[in-house]
Amino acid sequence: MYDWNKPVTKAESGFAIDNPPLANGNWTTPINFAQGTLYFRAEIRSQPVAQDGMKLGFCFWQRIDKIDYENCNGESVPGRKGTVVTWSVPVANMWKKEGRSIIWSQPRSRNGFAVRNKNNLPVSAKQGWNWNGESPDAWYPLDLRFTVVVVEKGAGFSGWDNYVTNSD
Repeated sequence: MYDWNKPVTKAESGFAIDNPPLANGNWTTPINFAQGTLYFRAEIRSQPVAQDGMKLGFCFWQRIDKIDYENCNGESVPGRKGTVVTWSVPVANMWKKEGRSIIWSQPRSRNGFAVRNKNNLPVSAKQGWNWNGESPDAWYPLDLRFTVVVVEKGAGFSGWDNYVTNSD
């Protein structure tokens, strides 16, 4: 569903976005992904200065009838070469901005992840954040592979060996 396999740069301002996203159809039928589970895997290849408190937050964004929807989930992923972190969350349990769930029967505007500091603030110059007190040269380029797989309701996850290999 999502596979970022390259550096995140200062020019991207800490957001690795897939726009428009893959797997962007109706997630309620004929296959019910909306009540399924998301599986995440982050592998750090390099970062200018190790960031032990780094977090990665994956989000879906949607805009329908001038209303913005944002559902996210994140995890601590220490910014050190060789770090691999995996986790999962039910789609329905993602954080919902203003309590609004994505309308899964409708296409999403974009998806991707934000690089965040130990205080869970985006290390970004977007929206006037001014890197949230961090030096962008210490964070970027951040070379990593970040993969997200969605599994339909009631199905099991086949494992990361089916999605990433040592040669990637």
